Amino acid sequence: MSRLLIGLSLALLASVTLNVSYLLQHAGASTAPQIDIRTPLRTMKTLIASRTWLAGGVLGTVGWGMHV
Repeated sequence: MSRLLIGLSLALLASVTLNVSYLLQHAGASTAPQIDIRTPLRTMKTLIASRTWLAGGVLGTVGWGMHV
């Protein structure tokens, strides 16, 4: 397999990973309680408690790392 094909495949995989992570985080945030700007720590705690949102965050970090 050529280096070009490997590079393009990894770039495509990283892009798909980032997009799926966005969808997961969106789904997790939509089921979370109302976000209040006055209580950022509580808001972050409720988002992290959502397994879907957290999985999206981890997947997004992996996808970002693949791009880098």
